[in-house]
Amino acid sequence: MSLLSALLALPFAISLPFESTFYGGVTALGLILGVYGHAAKMPKLTIFAILLVFISTMATMVAAMNYDGPIPQDVKGVPER
Repeated sequence: MSLLSALLALPFAISLPFESTFYGGVTALGLILGVYGHAAKMPKLTIFAILLVFISTMATMVAAMNYDGPIPQDVKGVPER
């Protein structure tokens, strides 16, 4: 089963963008939907929002692990010598 999941996840991992704006936007959307769903007492919407935030977090980790390019200019890290 794990080999099948790895083969199915490979195209997904390759197609993920390496832009923090995308993941931040999806996470923010999930949080907004979660707050609204909780306030409006809509349990299905709240569950969907929680899953959206979870999937966005996992996708961020997968995209970061699969990134092979240089450090983007907007990322603060160790300065080059």
